[in-house]
Amino acid sequence: MGSWPRSPPSRPRNAQRRPAAEASLEQHQAEIDELYRQVELSQKEHEEAEGKPEQRAATRDSQAERDAQQAAFDERECISKINDINSSFNVLHEQLGQADQNLEQLAGRARQHRRPGR
Repeated sequence: MGSWPRSPPSRPRNAQRRPAAEASLEQHQAEIDELYRQVELSQKEHEEAEGKPEQRAATRDSQAERDAQQAAFDERECISKINDINSSFNVLHEQLGQADQNLEQLAGRARQHRRPGR
């Protein structure tokens, strides 16, 4: 039969296994470090996801405010342009009225000059 209980391995045998054990330990530590990195990344993504609705709402609010300000500015610009057009129309209307009066006066003078000479 074999020897039971087994005696601990001798030191030379432990020395032979040590590099492999250290390499295995380093590999496991690297895996653990990667898992910690993934956990931290997941936590960060979770925190960002929780903050995004508030950020989106704030962004929407400020964009809506900018849009409202732009709309008010555009409305004032349109009103100003309409007023300019109305003023120009009134000036043209007055000038046309004056031109009609001037034309009638000239036509009347032309009729007066034709009568005596004929």
